[in-house]
Amino acid sequence: MKKVIKVSINKIPFTLSEEAYNSLKVYLDHLRRYYSGKEDGSEIVDGIEERIAELLSERTLAGEHVVSKDLVQEILDIMGPLEMIEEESAHADHSYPPPPKRLYRDVDHKVLGGVCSGLAAYFNIDVVIVRLIYVVGLFLPSVIRLSRFTHGWGTFTISFGWFFFAVYLLMWILIPAALTVEEKYAMHGAPLSARGLQRVSREDRMRTSSRASRRSGASRRPARTTRPVSDTRRSYSSSRQPSYRSSDRNNGWYVVLRVLAVFVGLLFLISSSAVLISLVVAFSATGFALNLFPTALFDLVAFTGNVFWLKTCGILTIILPALGFLYLGSVLVFNIRGHKWIGITMFFMWLAALIGLVVTGTHGAANFRRHASVEERIPIELTSDTLFIDLDAREDFLFERYWIEADNAVYKLGWFEGKGKNPNVVVFPTLTVVRQSEQETPSILVKSGSFGRSEPEARHAAKTQRPVFELNGNVLSIPSWQINKTDPWDGNLSSLKLYVPADQIIIVRKPIYHEFGKSNSRKISIKGFD
Repeated sequence: MKKVIKVSINKIPFTLSEEAYNSLKVYLDHLRRYYSGKEDGSEIVDGIEERIAELLSERTLAGEHVVSKDLVQEILDIMGPLEMIEEESAHADHSYPPPPKRLYRDVDHKVLGGVCSGLAAYFNIDVVIVRLIYVVGLFLPSVIRLSRFTHGWGTFTISFGWFFFAVYLLMWILIPAALTVEEKYAMHGAPLSARGLQRVSREDRMRTSSRASRRSGASRRPARTTRPVSDTRRSYSSSRQPSYRSSDRNNGWYVVLRVLAVFVGLLFLISSSAVLISLVVAFSATGFALNLFPTALFDLVAFTGNVFWLKTCGILTIILPALGFLYLGSVLVFNIRGHKWIGITMFFMWLAALIGLVVTGTHGAANFRRHASVEERIPIELTSDTLFIDLDAREDFLFERYWIEADNAVYKLGWFEGKGKNPNVVVFPTLTVVRQSEQETPSILVKSGSFGRSEPEARHAAKTQRPVFELNGNVLSIPSWQINKTDPWDGNLSSLKLYVPADQIIIVRKPIYHEFGKSNSRKISIKGFD
């Protein structure tokens, strides 16, 4: 059997072992004797007891578990040894920097995640103001639309409300919660140790004495130089927001560096958030408008090797720096206790992704090392004053996911087919109409350009992929070519240039009607991106 003693510390009951009670009694008795007769001594001792009670309450359920000597010693180590307190008092004329503030989520006064209350504690403002700013920003009407397109589901927009909501969730994830007593004091920048309490009380008296001296010099009347007990209590009461001498040189440099860190951190946060939001918007817009996975577009290009690693390395090369700068900006702005391993890990992951992108990109782009083009001019016979052009495709044209550019002399058309991970692109050679005199022979200039590993290979590809056409009477038929996984695009660009008399009527009958020189000019990108 062990002897236990029930005590009340700061009006909170605890059960202590006899050894723990003796250790704590010696500590507090020494403090009472030391501060006996000193100005604000009783308030300092009361503040120390309050902090000891909070630390004990956190580490054990008050009144239900016996407090051991080791636990008491752990708490007394946090409060500071008696010798250090006496040494602090012996150097009372020295100035010390304030305890660092750290940003935590205040879960004791939370509504959702404690983000607003944590910001209010960090910036020493009323939490109502922070919540009011957030609510106004959350429900602010959509003034600037970052992206807009219409598909089968309606209009997709991003407003300020979504931005504030995303920022709140991001801060909820990044900012740790203040769970321990130490973290709760650091959230307010308040001292937890006995030395810190003594320092706050001394600096409060110095400021009060300075203000009283200035008032005395102005009014030539004596003024009290001691602070009322009630005011002294407020300096380290439950608000735990002490102030410090801003004239201190070290403190001044700290403020300058802190402002600089916040400025740089805000730049990192804004730029990285803009990059991430742009990526999300771009992927969402592409996915909705084209009805396919954006990364599937890489499969339509004639890369050599495994395209999967090219996609993965490319995405990581873009996303990892944005996430890294987002984390670094959060550490700088909110003074979060950063972990070195996070930054080092992200840097080496990005470096590996960059090297992988260079290697896979260099190997994958082997088919695009050289470029060559061929052209041939073919005379034609026009049997009528009207020439009809039919652009034939294997599938029926759907009036969505297409692009067209048509004016008095140029006609370009193409569209997307397929869904999800199996896209298919239907394209036609660019048509150009050149008006000439009646004496000149009508003709079609066939031009084709392509890429290859070498110039002969590129020239051979350009010859084999020349656009073809068929002229039957006054109807010119031009077939399409398909770009898909089995027949990817190798950089081929082809065109047909029609040399016809000035009064020749040329009409594209299908799939989209257009009469050169008469129909209105139009330029339509893929539906949803125009």
